[in-house]
Amino acid sequence: MTPQEIQDAIECRDRYRRRFEQRRSPGERLAAFYELQQTASALLHASDEGYQHFLRRNYASRRTEIVDGRYVPESPDRRAVQTSS
Repeated sequence: MTPQEIQDAIECRDRYRRRFEQRRSPGERLAAFYELQQTASALLHASDEGYQHFLRRNYASRRTEIVDGRYVPESPDRRAVQTSS
């Protein structure tokens, strides 16, 4: 296949997927979302070590600090200093 044929096939696939998703009812979309969430949760909980790593990374990305009276995301530079001590 030439690069153009590959690109055309990808565009055809994407059009098909968009049309398929547009035809689904809100209930069907929610059911698919729920199933995806359940699968992701089961995968995360399959490994205690992996789940703990996920939590550490997730909580670290949500950390905030107060600068000039406002909550702002904690800066990576400050986080590097805190973790290296």
